[in-house]
Amino acid sequence: NIPNAKFIVVVSRIPEFKKIEFDDIEQILTDYFILNFPSVLDELSTHTMIDEVHDVSISEINIQNGELDIECTGMVGVTLQYGSDSDQELGDEPIYMSFPFKFKGVIGYDGKNYNVEDCNELEIDTDAYYE
Repeated sequence: NIPNAKFIVVVSRIPEFKKIEFDDIEQILTDYFILNFPSVLDELSTHTMIDEVHDVSISEINIQNGELDIECTGMVGVTLQYGSDSDQELGDEPIYMSFPFKFKGVIGYDGKNYNVEDCNELEIDTDAYYE
């Protein structure tokens, strides 16, 4: 026995994990990136093409007045080609790479489609290209 000792039991609940799904988010962001081509990607080659946005994880979503304020991370896949099509020699292959990104913005619905209405923050990490 230890004098003046107390035995205390602490019960902790692990917070429930909430999964947020938005079925069309990859296509919505792909369309946005193509229409608003990020300069950080355009600088990587003479012909940079956005193939797709994938592996999007939504960390926060707020719905107000029919608009979605969204914060997410994901990967943007691109094709990098150096020189024009006519400059390509036999065996020259374009390079396919994916880069992580962070996006904060507003997605609206026009009655038919969801579209990015405002981009508050877009960070694309292209460090892997330079390694």
